[in-house]
Amino acid sequence: MSGDTATKKRSPWVLARMGGTAVARLKSRPSMASLVSDDTTVRPADRASPAASVVSLALADPQEQFKVQDSQQKLQNDSNSLLTAKNDTITTLLGRVTKLETMLSTTKDDADKQSVALRISEEAREQAENALSDAEARLSALAADNERQLSELAALRREIGESKAAEAARIAAFDRERNARSKVESERSAISARNEELQAALSKTETELRSMANELQLSATRLDSLAAERASLQVEVEEKSAYILELQRVATNEKARRQEMDAKVAEVQTQTLRMKESLDRMVAEKERAEREASSGMKALQAANSALEDDLDRSRIEVANQTAQLEELEALLEESHIHHERTKSDASTTAQGHAHELEELEEKHQSRQSAMQQEIARLATALEDQKAKTGAEVGALRDAHERMLEEALRMAKIESESVLRDRIQEVRTEASTSLSQLRAEHRSALVQLAHEHATALQTQATVFREELGQKDRSIQTTQAELEDAQTALGTSQVQASSLQAKLDEARPLVALIEQKKNGEILYLQRELEGARKAHASLREEHATTLKRVSGLEQTLRDNIEEIERLKVASLQAEPVTLASSAPSAVAVTPQVADSKPVVQERTVQQQDVLPTPQHTGPNPDVSQANMAQQPTSTAAKQEMPPRQETGSAIPQAITAQAEFAGRQTATPSPTIEPPPRTHKSGGPTRDEWQRRVPASDANAMTLVHAIAMPMLQATAAVGQVLGVGKVLGRLWRRRR
Repeated sequence: MSGDTATKKRSPWVLARMGGTAVARLKSRPSMASLVSDDTTVRPADRASPAASVVSLALADPQEQFKVQDSQQKLQNDSNSLLTAKNDTITTLLGRVTKLETMLSTTKDDADKQSVALRISEEAREQAENALSDAEARLSALAADNERQLSELAALRREIGESKAAEAARIAAFDRERNARSKVESERSAISARNEELQAALSKTETELRSMANELQLSATRLDSLAAERASLQVEVEEKSAYILELQRVATNEKARRQEMDAKVAEVQTQTLRMKESLDRMVAEKERAEREASSGMKALQAANSALEDDLDRSRIEVANQTAQLEELEALLEESHIHHERTKSDASTTAQGHAHELEELEEKHQSRQSAMQQEIARLATALEDQKAKTGAEVGALRDAHERMLEEALRMAKIESESVLRDRIQEVRTEASTSLSQLRAEHRSALVQLAHEHATALQTQATVFREELGQKDRSIQTTQAELEDAQTALGTSQVQASSLQAKLDEARPLVALIEQKKNGEILYLQRELEGARKAHASLREEHATTLKRVSGLEQTLRDNIEEIERLKVASLQAEPVTLASSAPSAVAVTPQVADSKPVVQERTVQQQDVLPTPQHTGPNPDVSQANMAQQPTSTAAKQEMPPRQETGSAIPQAITAQAEFAGRQTATPSPTIEPPPRTHKSGGPTRDEWQRRVPASDANAMTLVHAIAMPMLQATAAVGQVLGVGKVLGRLWRRRR
C-alpha cells in the first residue's frame, strides 16, 4: 500500500488540475447514468458501501491491480488531455462570448446612436420640409413678382407706345404749325404788299390808327407776357435739360450698377460652376446667389420704379409743354384772329379812306366844277357885262359919238382899265382860291400821306416786331420742341437701352429661376430620397432591434446551454469514472483539505451564474440536471432577482472570468483515479473520444449560430450608420 501511495504521489491525477469546481463536482452525488453498466445489469458490489470496496481492495491480485492502474493511468492521461482541450475550448468559447457581448453592447450603442441619428434625421426632414415650404413660398412670391413685373413692363410698353403716338401727333402738330407759319409768312408778305398798296389810301385814319396803336400796345403787352412765358419756358427747358442731365447721370449710375450686377451675376455663374465640386460650397454660393439675385431684383425694381417715376415726370412735363404749346397755339390763333381783324379793319378803313377820298375827289371835282361854272358864269357875266358895256359904249359912242373924242377916249380908257382891273381882281381871286384849294388839298394829301405813312410805318414796324417776336418765339418754340424731341429721343433711347437691359436681365432671371427650380427639384429629390432612406432606416432599425433582441435571447440561451453543458460534463464524467471503479478512490489529505474551498467556489459560482435551463433533447444532461436539482434549487434561493439581459450576461462573463482566474491561482488537489475493471458502467476511452469531438462540434455550431446573426447585425448597423452619415451631411448642408 505504501508503494502504491508513493506511485500515486509521483504521478498525481491530472483531473485535479481542473480547479475547485471539478473537484467539488466529483464529490457530488453520482448520476443515474453512472449507476448503469454497459450490459444494463447492476452488480451487488456497485451497491455496496465504501467499506466493502476497501475490504475488497486487499483481496485483489497485485499484478492485475498494477495493470489496471497502468490502464487507468493511461486512460486518466488521455481523459486529462481531453478535459484540458475541452477546458481550453470552453475558455475560448467564453472569450468569444465576451467578444460577442462586447459586440452586442457596441451594437446597442450603435443602435442608440442610430436612434439619435434617426431623431436628428427626423428633425432634418422636418427642417427640410420647412425649408421646402419656405422655398415654395419664395418661389410663389417670385412668380407673383415676375408676373407683376411683366404686367408693369406691358403697361410701360403701352405707355411708351402711347407716348410715341402722342409724340407723333405732336410732331404732326408741329408740322401743321410750320405749315401755318409758312402760310402766315406768305400772308405777311401779302399783307406787306397790301400795306404798300394801302399807303396812298390811309390819310384820315389817325384816330383809328391810334386805337390800333393802343391795340398794338396791348398786343405788345401780350407779346411781353408771351416773352415772359417764353423766358419761363426757357427756364423750364433749362431745368429740363438739367433734369435730363440728372437722368443721364442716374442712367450712368444705373448702367454702372447694372455692370456691377452683371459682374455679380458672372461671379454667381462662376460660383455656380464651382458649386458642382462641393455640395457645401454650392449651398453657400446658392444662398449668396439668391441674396445677390434678390438685391439685383430689388435694384432692378428700384431702377424700374425710378424709370417709371422719370417717365411719369417726363409725361407730366410733356403734358405741361403740350399745354403751354396749346396756349401758345391759342395765343397764335388769337394773334392770327387779331391780325385778320386788324387786316379786315385796315381794309375796311382803307375802303373808308378810299370812299372818303372818292368823296373828297367828288367834292373837289364838284367844287372845281362849281368854280369852273362860277368862272364860266363870271366870264359869261363879264361877257354879258362887256357886251352890255360894249352896247353902252356903242350907245354912248352912238350917243356921244359926237362927244368929244377925248372924253370917249378917256371913258374908253377908264372902262378898259376898270374892266382890266376887275378881270384882274377876278382872276386874282380865282387863282388865289384855286391856289388856296390846291395848297389845302396838297397839304391835306401830304399830311394824310405823311400820317398814313407814319401810321403804316409804325404799324408795319410794330407788325414786323410782332412778327419778329413771333418768329423768334416760334424759333424758340421749335428749338424747345427740337430739344424736347432730342430729350424725348434720348429718353426713348435710354428707355430702349433700359428695355434691352431688362430683356438681357430676363434670361438671367429666368436662368436664376431655372437654377432655383432645379435646386428645389434636387432638394425635393434629396428630401424624397431622405424620406425613403429614413423609412428604410426605420424599418432596418426595427429589424435590427428585433434581431438584437433575438440575438440577446439566443445568446442568453446559448450561454445557459454552455453553462449546462459545462456543468453536466464536469459533473457526469468524473462521477461516472469514480462510481464505475472496482476499488475505492484513495483521497490524499490535500484533497480533504481542499473540500471547503471547492465547495465555497462552487457555491460562489452558483450564486453568480444564472440557472441553466434545458432546451434540447439530451438525456445525459437531463439526468445530470435532475441529479443536481437540489443544489440548483438552493442556489436559486440564494441568488438575487434576475436582471435584464444587458446586465446579466456581463455579470455572467465577469463571474466566468473570476472563476477562471481562481482556477489558475488555486493549486489543484492531487486525487488518485479510482481503479476500474472492464465490467464497470462508466465511459471508456472510445466513448471519451466520441464525446469530446461531438461537444466540440456542438460548441462550434453554437458559436457559429451566435456569431452569424451578430455579423449580420453588425452589417445592418453599418448600413444604418452609413445612411445616418448621409442624413447628417444633408442636415448640415441644409443648415
